[in-house]
Amino acid sequence: MAGRLVYYACMPTSERLSAKDFTSGPFAPHGAMDIQVAGRLNVLEAKGPFNLELVLAGDVAQEKLDAMLNARGRWGTVLVLKENALASPEAIAEIARIVQRRVQQGIRPVAFALVVGPEVEGGTFMQSHYLAAYASAGIPGRAFPDLEQAKLWVMQVIDGAEPVADR
Repeated sequence: MAGRLVYYACMPTSERLSAKDFTSGPFAPHGAMDIQVAGRLNVLEAKGPFNLELVLAGDVAQEKLDAMLNARGRWGTVLVLKENALASPEAIAEIARIVQRRVQQGIRPVAFALVVGPEVEGGTFMQSHYLAAYASAGIPGRAFPDLEQAKLWVMQVIDGAEPVADR
């Protein structure tokens, strides 16, 4: 146990990657996604509209951070949508497949918070699609109008103070 604590203490407290650095394939990614690990939170900041290629690039970037997240014990994901939330049906389906694959590999957030403010184009329409992608893998989720409320809820779930049965 002490070895694990030493390992954790030596780990960086934050790491940030961008999906644009992991693109491949015949089509350019539409949208942008930055991924940051901050403590026990996996925070994704995304500007849409999104296509499949961006989701695939984001998956590759996320894989670089998975070991860091799992080493921290219980952790959660916060997805912050900015400007435009629209995504192709293929992109949404791929998000669900990616989350399901990660859960099968033991890479599972205990909660998913979606931040979509009223200024985000298509936010109301797309909210249920993003939440359903995580729910399909058994991950409870909620939508919030601002980042601080989302972080607070996810941290409460991580700490066990928020029951997940009511999701």
